[in-house]
Amino acid sequence: REIIKMALRQNPDLLVGIGSFEDDVKIVRDCIGMKPMVIVAAGVDAFGQKLGMKAEGVIGPSQWEAGVRYSHLNGPSPEWFSAHFKKKFGVPPDYTAAQGFATGVVIQEAIRRARELEDERLRRTVANLDIHTFYGAFRIDPKSGCQIGHQTLLVRWQRGEKVVIWPPD
Repeated sequence: REIIKMALRQNPDLLVGIGSFEDDVKIVRDCIGMKPMVIVAAGVDAFGQKLGMKAEGVIGPSQWEAGVRYSHLNGPSPEWFSAHFKKKFGVPPDYTAAQGFATGVVIQEAIRRARELEDERLRRTVANLDIHTFYGAFRIDPKSGCQIGHQTLLVRWQRGEKVVIWPPD
């Protein structure tokens, strides 16, 4: 809390919070009225559920939102995934659930293309994949091994819901 108080005394134009989910929620509660705020935890539904109207206007990254469409899909659509997830678990999926399921889609595609389960062959196959799942693009940089295909979204809490603000439609 002392760090937050020190930061607010500087009258910042923007407050960025990068902490645990609990820390991010505390930051928003302690800084109510400070706008704009960019908070990492704002990308998950639980953030809005925990804060209610205090989340209003807060911006955050999201790895996936059900309403965002991608063309040329490998595997199921976001609507299919969302409907089956909600039927099974009783709640709509958050990006963490979508991320896990999309990982399975990527692994399935790698196995299909490699035609075997040998580790090195699968590693090479994954390194050369350039596909689109309902979660977004998947492509690995051949030099670094880092994921470079996926694009993070920016969301803002508006009237109790997350709205994608970037990329624009």
